[in-house]
Amino acid sequence: MFIRGRIKMAERRLSALQKKLIEAMEKGSKSGPDAALEDIILRVSVTSGIARKELVWGGRQAALSIARHEIMYLAAVETSLSLPEIAERLGGMDHTSIIHGIRRHSERTGLPLPRGMKPYQPKSKP
Repeated sequence: MFIRGRIKMAERRLSALQKKLIEAMEKGSKSGPDAALEDIILRVSVTSGIARKELVWGGRQAALSIARHEIMYLAAVETSLSLPEIAERLGGMDHTSIIHGIRRHSERTGLPLPRGMKPYQPKSKP
């Protein structure tokens, strides 16, 4: 019973997020990198089932971090925003957090690193 209730609640939440995405698409989005980032956040929100507010201002739970890393990667690939600009729009993070998120998403999915980024290489001790 408990699990069925949680599933129904999750389905209602996802349905509400899908409605928001459809409404946003029907209104027509503004153009430019900020609009592109908003579209990315909305897409990830719908596919992950996590509310936009949680993605931007949420905590450190694994599901939130994974979804946030996906947003960071997609923003680097699909927008012309600089890493500090992406960081600012994702809750005032530091650009190094964006670099970390992009690398983690790339490692997790096997996708290539964007913008000529190099994989993390630990410094060797002398």
